[in-house]
Amino acid sequence: MDLGFALKLLRDVGNDEAQEAAARALVLLAVDDCNKAVIAAAGSVPLLVDLVEHGSVGAKEQACWALTNLAVNPCLRRVIAEASGVETLLLAVVEDDGSDLCQAMAAAALANMAWDDDTAAIIMGMGAIDALVDLERSGSALVKEMVAWALGNLACSSPDVRLALAGAGAIPPLIELLRSGTYGARARAGRALAVLTSHMADEKGVLARALEGLGALQDLGQLAGSCGCTPTYKCGPCAHAEFSVIQL
Repeated sequence: MDLGFALKLLRDVGNDEAQEAAARALVLLAVDDCNKAVIAAAGSVPLLVDLVEHGSVGAKEQACWALTNLAVNPCLRRVIAEASGVETLLLAVVEDDGSDLCQAMAAAALANMAWDDDTAAIIMGMGAIDALVDLERSGSALVKEMVAWALGNLACSSPDVRLALAGAGAIPPLIELLRSGTYGARARAGRALAVLTSHMADEKGVLARALEGLGALQDLGQLAGSCGCTPTYKCGPCAHAEFSVIQL
C-alpha cells in the first residue's frame, strides 16, 4: 500500500478495517528513516493521533505502533507533541480497553517521545509518572517491558524526574521486573535502574539508599553476569535495551 492510498483510508471515518489496514501500512513504511519525514509532511500525524483517540481497538493498536516508529525521528517528536499526541498516547496507556498491545505500543511511543527534554517535560507535566508506575505494577508482561523503557528514558532527563520516579514508587516494581520478568523486560528494567544508579551522587544518596535497601544493586550485578554477555559480545536483549529509541 502506498502512502497516498494509506492516507485516503485513514480519513475513511467509520470504516474500521480500512483505517486499521492504513495504520498498519504506515507502521511498515515508517521503519524506513527516509519515509518518516515524507509521512509526516503528508499530514499523517494528526490523523494517527485522532485514530488513537477515536478509532477501533485494532486501529488504535496500529496507530500507536506507527507513532512509535515515527517518534524515532527527533523532529517528529515535536510534531506529535504539537498534535496533542502526548496527551492522547497517555490516555491510551491508562485506559484499559482490553488491548495489551494498544497499551504497550502507546507506552513505547511515549518512551521514544521521552528521549527529548522538551517532550519529556510535557509528559511529566501531565502527571504521567504515577500512571506509568501503576502500569509497571499491574500491566501485562509486554506492557511492563514497554513502561520500563519509558521510565528509563524519562529518568535520563533531569534530577527532578529521577527523584519523582523514586517518590512515585517506581523502584520496587522495576526491581520486581528485574527479578522475575521476561528476559527482554529484565534488560529494560535493568537499564532504567542503571540510569538511576549512574546519577546517585547527584541526588544526594536518596536513590542509592532506595536501591541498596531493596537489594537492587545485587540484582543488577546478577543480571549483568547471567546472560552470557562478554566484553566483546552482547546478547540480543541486552543490546536491544541499550538503545534509547527503537523501532518495532
